[in-house]
Amino acid sequence: MPSEFKNKYIESLCSCTELTSEINKYETNKINLRNKCIDIIELINQDQINKSKMDILTFSGVPEASLRPIVWRILMDSLSLNPSEWEQ
Repeated sequence: MPSEFKNKYIESLCSCTELTSEINKYETNKINLRNKCIDIIELINQDQINKSKMDILTFSGVPEASLRPIVWRILMDSLSLNPSEWEQ
């Protein structure tokens, strides 16, 4: 998980108990899903989101329910690719 967040929304998303409990699971069959969640969080925590990478990373789905709304809004161009503009 990132130590600094680009905006309050990403920070609150990362403090969500559902997400943190999912990410903290270390069962063998959950490691890939855990890593995918972390990769998505790191991708949305950039100054500018790389939509091509988001497309590739989420092509087979988004493993955590709390991440899905934000990912879909990014993919559907409802949210700016610049997270600092989200609060506006």
